[in-house]
Amino acid sequence: MTRIALQPQTSAASFRDLRQETAALTKRLFIQLKRRPSTLVAGIIQPLMWLILFGALFQNAPRGFWGPMGAMGSSWGRGSSCSRPLGGR
Repeated sequence: MTRIALQPQTSAASFRDLRQETAALTKRLFIQLKRRPSTLVAGIIQPLMWLILFGALFQNAPRGFWGPMGAMGSSWGRGSSCSRPLGGR
């Protein structure tokens, strides 16, 4: 049985790989959008529909429904909602 020694990548090599992968995925996305422009329309409209539907659903939720943090949207202005511990404070 042959053993393969795995060498950790240097940060420059891993950054180069990341940049190459990102460029390839971006190129594929633009090719797909060129072939099917409906993908772009659906990608914009679908999240808006979800926001409208679920916004209306939870509009009348009780005050303590989201826990001690208060309203769910209160933490959205300061970045990710996961940036604070679940206990609030």
